[in-house]
Amino acid sequence: MRVLLVDDEPHVRKSVRLLIDWKSLGIDTVLEADNGVAATTIIQAMEPEIVIMDMMMPFKNGMELLEWMQQHGGGRSIIVISGHSDFEFMRHAIRHGGMDYLLKPVDKSELQKAVRKAVDSCNAAKQQMLELRQLSGEMNEMRSLRRDKLLAELLAGPASETVQEALLRELPSLRNVKRCTAAIIRPGFAERGMSGLPASRLHELLLNVVSIAGRALGPEEKGLAFLSGTDIREVALLIWDGLPEAVSLAGAIAQTLSESLKVRCDIGVGGEREFPHFLHQSYREASEALRSRNMLHLHNAVQQWSQETRERDGRLKFYKFEETIYLAIRSANAGQIEAVVRQWIDSIRAVGFLPLNVLQQWREEYQLFKTRLAEELLPNDSGQREDEPAFLIPLQEDGGFSLEGLQQELNADLIRLQQQLLRVQQSANRNVIGEIAQFLESNYMRDITLQEISDRFYLNKEYISRRFKNQFDETITDYVNRIRIKKAKVLLLNPQLKIAEIAQMVGYHDDKYFSRVFKKWVGQPPNEYRGSVSGV
Repeated sequence: MRVLLVDDEPHVRKSVRLLIDWKSLGIDTVLEADNGVAATTIIQAMEPEIVIMDMMMPFKNGMELLEWMQQHGGGRSIIVISGHSDFEFMRHAIRHGGMDYLLKPVDKSELQKAVRKAVDSCNAAKQQMLELRQLSGEMNEMRSLRRDKLLAELLAGPASETVQEALLRELPSLRNVKRCTAAIIRPGFAERGMSGLPASRLHELLLNVVSIAGRALGPEEKGLAFLSGTDIREVALLIWDGLPEAVSLAGAIAQTLSESLKVRCDIGVGGEREFPHFLHQSYREASEALRSRNMLHLHNAVQQWSQETRERDGRLKFYKFEETIYLAIRSANAGQIEAVVRQWIDSIRAVGFLPLNVLQQWREEYQLFKTRLAEELLPNDSGQREDEPAFLIPLQEDGGFSLEGLQQELNADLIRLQQQLLRVQQSANRNVIGEIAQFLESNYMRDITLQEISDRFYLNKEYISRRFKNQFDETITDYVNRIRIKKAKVLLLNPQLKIAEIAQMVGYHDDKYFSRVFKKWVGQPPNEYRGSVSGV
């Protein structure tokens, strides 16, 4: 916080400096001026929150300085220190923003109290301003959300008269709009959002897209940019200038976004339609244009809708490869999987056309295929069923599609599934729970966790616990404790071994805990047991 001392007498300014404990008040800067004119210059340059001033000064006296400060914006606390008790001076000071009027020679405690009061007033004003700004920001955000919701209703279908009137109240300039072209921005990071980008981060990035696109459109001059509300990965554009201009403007926006965000941004542009009644039709066309873009040749970021858009097809059908993939998985040979996947990728290259909607359809069919395969070959009670990770559409860093990435992703995913099936087959041919029991007997002195057993035998923890209890009629913990106590009883026959040593030898790091467990199983503490078996 800054304070300005204004007095033509240097010793007065020096006294005020010495009388006040500035640090305790949170004041880190004390400025000085020896006349009213110099004070105005410092106030304009440094903007002190508190002014401590005299009334009788050269060039511009205290009354004139008070008037000048009031004319040039208040918001600062003013304390007058004067040698004159004239009522007119006091009234003038209070009328023009003076908080306190102190008479010279000033009392230290009164001055400290007056400055404290001024500091509190400044802090309260700052807090109030902060709250007002926060409230204003929240109100603007609510207004923006309300506007976006109304626009989203127009995109979804023919809106009611109530919705249209509410939107026109929010955006009166739309009354002059007769025709409109809808467009959809789909940034590369939003496509990658399917791979797990946090929703909050995705929303933040999309707001940046809205801001950049909005600046390119101007404040409602050429159109609007907003979150579509129908898809969390999209930003919607409404452009007023006609279809050719809309396509050109979309291209400029795509380039600006790419340069600013360092990521590819595809934009689908619908046809020009009557506003607001047929805006939803233009929006559907923009969505169709995006979904039908060829992922193998993304040369142009702007995809314009045409009647031919609806007739495009990727031609390749995933179900034609299902049996071949199934046989490759059952072959227990990773090379067979790689050969099948290579055949599939070569077929895609030969066709040379892969729309996004076909790619997404394949993804869903592939997930369904894996689910059916798991249900057939991995029964729920086998303990081998794992949560299937979602198969991801591989995209490059700039958001472009990677056919090589798709090949790698399929190879890795199918080989992982093949290895999982192999483990099931191997487990079916042996008594896994018996092997677990043998493992525990050989390692009873170690602290073995259920997770370690799960990792070692490729079975989930719940399955291990349930099967072990059914087969041995006791939990794994009781089984290990029983082995340890049995070993401990043998070691207790040696009088040279201390109880603490025996506890360590059988896997207990705390001899007191060992004693409690021993008593629970044997019915007496280790010392008493040793005495009973030795005849002492």
